[in-house]
Amino acid sequence: MELFHECKNRYFRLIFLILSLAKEGLSKEEVIKLIEDGEYDEKVIGKDFKTFKGLLLNEYNQDENFNLLMANDELFYPVINHEPDQILPVRLTVVEKQWIKRLIDEPMVKVLLGESLVQKLEQSLSDVNCIGNINMIERTYTANNDISIDYSKFHDDFHTILKGIVENKPIRYSNVDKWGNRYENKLSLPIRIEYSLRDDRFRVSMYSLEENRPIMVNLHTIEQLELVHDMKPNIDREEVFKLLKEKKYAKEPIILEVTDERAAMERCFMCFSGFERSSRTLGENKYEIKLNYYTFEEDDVIRKLIALGPFVKVISPQRVIDVIVSKIKKAMEM
Repeated sequence: MELFHECKNRYFRLIFLILSLAKEGLSKEEVIKLIEDGEYDEKVIGKDFKTFKGLLLNEYNQDENFNLLMANDELFYPVINHEPDQILPVRLTVVEKQWIKRLIDEPMVKVLLGESLVQKLEQSLSDVNCIGNINMIERTYTANNDISIDYSKFHDDFHTILKGIVENKPIRYSNVDKWGNRYENKLSLPIRIEYSLRDDRFRVSMYSLEENRPIMVNLHTIEQLELVHDMKPNIDREEVFKLLKEKKYAKEPIILEVTDERAAMERCFMCFSGFERSSRTLGENKYEIKLNYYTFEEDDVIRKLIALGPFVKVISPQRVIDVIVSKIKKAMEM
């Protein structure tokens, strides 16, 4: 079980967080809540199908558990002496440092991080040697993007929306959509900020408090924006996500049969790490995965399924199978 593989260190970070917070004791419910918020949607890990929760809370045999927490008076504490210098944070690899150093050369990254943070990163990474430059990366299959952006305003708008998300506060904004329609003084609760690599654009998922429905706005089209401090919305982010799941989820999941060769199972999990899914073993190195998704994500899901190759087979629904077959036929003809 590669729990602490350097390329998949979410669980490493999660254990670091729990051990740090457990210095004063954590209840079982608090530990479970931290795990649920931090782990992958897929609950089982490793070939033996143990759960991360069970391994951390000592629910298995002594030689199987992580043995990192001990229970005392219904609270869990680290088994090691929890001095501040004994639990070290996740350390970046050389490659990760090189990636960050190249990333902060991107104009948009500098805008979003701000001058002060960029200077701190540049100073901290001054001894990191990188090969080549950012222009070595060629971006393909991207849409033509000829929009002009006021970077100073973009930075302010981005952080205003981010603050609204963190504090669960609504925003009031005006914008013009891509068809030229103008929207004035609209009130919405920001849910999340998304980035489209294909379009090279940031979008804001919001819930309109006036129309009571989810909406999406391109960040660069916003003209006026302010955070509404003196109003408590009648809905929060969790309720919005629940509504989306009820109304925007595909009516039936995509069912996959995965033959675990060439790390197909691992690639499948990582490819769909942001989706709700479940899995079960079929025997003989085969697994079944049920993948739930939003209807507007279907094109992206299909592209990922095709990219996974011959070891991932779509069992149902037939409509999705037909779309994939059609796309593969067109690709072969070309």
